[in-house]
Amino acid sequence: IAMGDGDETVTVVDFQKGEIVCELDVGGRVNSLDISPAGDYLLVGTDDCRFTIYETEGYQCVQEVKCEGFALSGVFSPDGLHLAMGSAGESYAMIRLGPFLGVDLVPLESKKGVEDLPTWALDETLYRSVSG
Repeated sequence: IAMGDGDETVTVVDFQKGEIVCELDVGGRVNSLDISPAGDYLLVGTDDCRFTIYETEGYQCVQEVKCEGFALSGVFSPDGLHLAMGSAGESYAMIRLGPFLGVDLVPLESKKGVEDLPTWALDETLYRSVSG
């Protein structure tokens, strides 16, 4: 389970083992938390006007989504293919997640080759892509 607080920290606890898995400094008061249906991503919405997606293998940040006003509400769809987000600035977004967790991470017009992608992105493309 993941728990957030006003001290800019998210604590992930394994209740079966009775231990803290990790503590993340998220840079703002935590307003929203959600774990993807498969359990492989954690979404954190904070009052520093951003949503951050962490992978749950090593709790590394894989994508940040800036928003207008405090990030108040974020949730993965039941099938894990979409992400709904809302903020205090009355901005709402529905993002379709794909091989790179959205189209904002790697520009579609990018001319760079596979060798220029970060290792986690290469793994994401080769092993987790919905298009195979």
